[in-house]
Amino acid sequence: MSNQPCDNPCAQRPVDLPRALDLLTSLHEGFAGVGAVVAIGPTAIEPLKAILWRTETSGIFEVRGRAVMALSALGADAALIEFIEAQRRVEDPTARAGEDATISIAARALKGSGHPRAFAVLLRLARRRPVLGAVEALAASRRIEAIPALIRGLDEDHTRAVAAAGLRSLGRASRGALLAIALAMDDCESALRRRRVAMSLISEMGLAPWQWPDVRPLIEHADVELRLYACLALLAAGDKVSAGGCRAQLATLAPVLRAPLKELALGAIAAAQRPAQIAAPPDALPRSSRTRRPLLRLTLPPRATAR
Repeated sequence: MSNQPCDNPCAQRPVDLPRALDLLTSLHEGFAGVGAVVAIGPTAIEPLKAILWRTETSGIFEVRGRAVMALSALGADAALIEFIEAQRRVEDPTARAGEDATISIAARALKGSGHPRAFAVLLRLARRRPVLGAVEALAASRRIEAIPALIRGLDEDHTRAVAAAGLRSLGRASRGALLAIALAMDDCESALRRRRVAMSLISEMGLAPWQWPDVRPLIEHADVELRLYACLALLAAGDKVSAGGCRAQLATLAPVLRAPLKELALGAIAAAQRPAQIAAPPDALPRSSRTRRPLLRLTLPPRATAR
């Protein structure tokens, strides 16, 4: 066995608390310090809280983020909740950016937490402003109480995809709220982005028959994406009243849509033409198809079998 010293500072045992905290706050060895601090146990919680609450005027948040990781690993969710709930006023824009990033990391660390206050704290945070970590944690919860906060997350570019994924995972439980967004009479650009996402999710989830009349006007909306998703939703639902209009709209939209959306439109047009072929009567099958099924000929009248 080699007697050479190990270069990994975390592998040298034991590591006392001051040394572990030095590792955690180190620019180069920080992540090794997370493991070293966690190995010390609950006595590290108070020093970690001090690091977490320390405002960095430079906006650098990595050290505080590692403190969050260690606190989470130690089961100190109460400390993270206390930090999130504090809503500290940080006036300097650079320091504020670091504070917001740290809050987001703390919120993400509460994903799946068993603490009785965790979910309510995340809800309040996401409703107040769509923090990415909070939206991610709420999306992972798959609880219907998170729907309003996830809808709020559709407003911002940095949370829209995560919020949409969370609403998609909730399925038809979120359909009513999404439909209200899609049908909102608001055509400013930010509202249209939200309405497009809502209608695209509805087109995946499916529409109930009583919702068809509300969606039909959207197939003539000025926004091409909103019009596309409304047509897709109605065709998939089997609404015969709007079927002809939807196919015509898709044929008009396909040439002007960008590649992924164009494929959706062309695929829907092709799918709308298939039922007639599938429903073709048995007599329309080629003779080769009928001759491969001799048992069917036993039920034909003698005149037909004589052929």
